[in-house]
Amino acid sequence: MMEKELEAEIHPLKADERKSQGNLESGIEKDGSFKKTSRHSRFAQCRTVIFFFSLFICLFVVFIISFIIPCPDKSISQKMWRINYNAAVTYDFMTFKDISEDTIQDILFLYKEDSNGDSSNSNNSCTNQGFSTPCVYLAALSGTNGSVLWERPVAQDVAYMECVDRHMMEGPPSGCFIVGKQHSFLAVDSSIGEIMWNQPWPFGDNDSVLTPFLTIPDLTGNEIQDLLIFTKSGRRIKTYLFSSNTGDQVGSLSYLNLEGEVGYLMHITYTGAYYILFHSASYIYAYPLKDLYEEMTGGKDLFMEDNYWQKMIDNITHRILPFSSGTIRYLINVPVLKKKDILLVKTDRCELFDGQMFSLQWTLNASEVVRKPVLGYYKPGEHAIVLEAGTGFQRKETGDYRKTLYMFHPILPYVLLELTNTTKNIVAFNVIFEQKHHASYVLLTGPTSADLPGQVSLSKEKLKESVLNAKVIWLGQTRPENDQTIKDRFYELRYKRET
Repeated sequence: MMEKELEAEIHPLKADERKSQGNLESGIEKDGSFKKTSRHSRFAQCRTVIFFFSLFICLFVVFIISFIIPCPDKSISQKMWRINYNAAVTYDFMTFKDISEDTIQDILFLYKEDSNGDSSNSNNSCTNQGFSTPCVYLAALSGTNGSVLWERPVAQDVAYMECVDRHMMEGPPSGCFIVGKQHSFLAVDSSIGEIMWNQPWPFGDNDSVLTPFLTIPDLTGNEIQDLLIFTKSGRRIKTYLFSSNTGDQVGSLSYLNLEGEVGYLMHITYTGAYYILFHSASYIYAYPLKDLYEEMTGGKDLFMEDNYWQKMIDNITHRILPFSSGTIRYLINVPVLKKKDILLVKTDRCELFDGQMFSLQWTLNASEVVRKPVLGYYKPGEHAIVLEAGTGFQRKETGDYRKTLYMFHPILPYVLLELTNTTKNIVAFNVIFEQKHHASYVLLTGPTSADLPGQVSLSKEKLKESVLNAKVIWLGQTRPENDQTIKDRFYELRYKRET
């Protein structure tokens, strides 16, 4: 210590020099630290600017999309609408399909009008399509407001038509298959109204085409369901296979000999085997699709048989085991979960049979069933069967030509709700469902005889609004509830489209 003080006294300039160097080094360190802090600050500022610039860009894009670029117009579904065709006739055909893809089902129907089609489109006239006036038009109307989506002439007159929806399948679009009375056989794209194919008449000149057409699994390798069609001439029934993609016939004819007038349906057993069930007044006949396909095409291994059913069917007559007495009127498939049972309607009773074992499940005495039973969903996943039956003294002709549309529900078996009462001929009706809306119903009215044309009307009305204005019809003498309570109970019902 003394030496340092002595050195300072002897060499004072050196001491000052050391202090200056120390101060200089300290200043250099501080300056470096300041430069580092300055660079960090500028980097943070840049990040902030980039963040707010990105945020501004995002908000600007949202603003552009939300306020400047117009949103696509959404169709506002009208509660009710009506379209009229004058001097026309219509047919017992109406089906739904979402053609405009607005989640609202559109309507396909047939009409024959004494006009030459849409005057604004000469290509849409009867004469342009090779028909004389009047001819039959297939039309698609919007379920939203009743506007015409498309329409085109399809035949001089129509004997039968059936539409198949392929929205879950690959390949060509959904089609409507039409058999004309003047020997025409064609398919129309139900989405745009274009002809998919038009084949020469493949049936005999004196053959009557039986209905319905049956759709069967793909035969031609294009993953599209094909058609099985029957015709009849005398006692002989002819069987045809057609590609629904091209209309070409697949294989050769097959012949069946059945007695009297017949009805039929396609039944799939629990094991997945396909059988065509025919019924006459006295018997039920079963033909495996496997045998028909192999006989007509020579192909193998496309379809299967059910061993239990093969034992049950008579090898020569193809009759199923004998049944109890009574004339057979209807044969109906009744869905049960993912399977189907068989309902047999006779003149004096109804019988439900198991779809696999063909064992009797129940019998209901029901004489004089007026018309084909109606199936309805009244509980989730469970069908109910509605029968209209009566005896001679309970039914009589009234001489009243009014036509009426009713609502019925099993929880209120003692009433009908009269929705419409009109002198017009009700040809077809169905319920139309719309997302986030209550159910509506579509009504097709008008003459069906070409000799007596008149006004054909297609209308849509909200079901709930019709319920409010409906009339309660009591089916018995007792009235456990008043009319308004009945209307309220129908009004509170919820409807769901069958999936």
